[in-house]
Amino acid sequence: MASTAPLPGGGAGPPALGALLDFLGERSLRIKALEQEAIAALQEKKDQNAHRRLMTERSQLIAALDTDSLPLITAFNAASGPESSTARLAEEAARRLNRFARGGRNALRLDSIFYMSALLYPDEHRPGEPDNLERLIQELAASGV
Repeated sequence: MASTAPLPGGGAGPPALGALLDFLGERSLRIKALEQEAIAALQEKKDQNAHRRLMTERSQLIAALDTDSLPLITAFNAASGPESSTARLAEEAARRLNRFARGGRNALRLDSIFYMSALLYPDEHRPGEPDNLERLIQELAASGV
């Protein structure tokens, strides 16, 4: 029987999933914090250079999501059989993290603050709703694997 680790929200799952959720949760918090610092720098201090620097740092964290999470995705995937629901979940998580990272790399390549500010947000995002990374974290935590 596989061992389990506590997951956000009080559930249990494979230790590899718990490690992935911990990493993604921490990364999400750091991304949000940088965004809030950037907004404050622009709105309160009128410091466009600090805003750009913070949004660039935020985009760099997003751009590295796929490579930084790869060992955790690999461990999560290895904890299951190749055709299991866990393997499919790991594959879907990797696909989405890769898409987020590609967006981050594109925003950095274009050096577009507008693009950087839109990263991780769905087209019809409303304030207070989770972004796409937070949605992925919620889906993984609720997966029940």
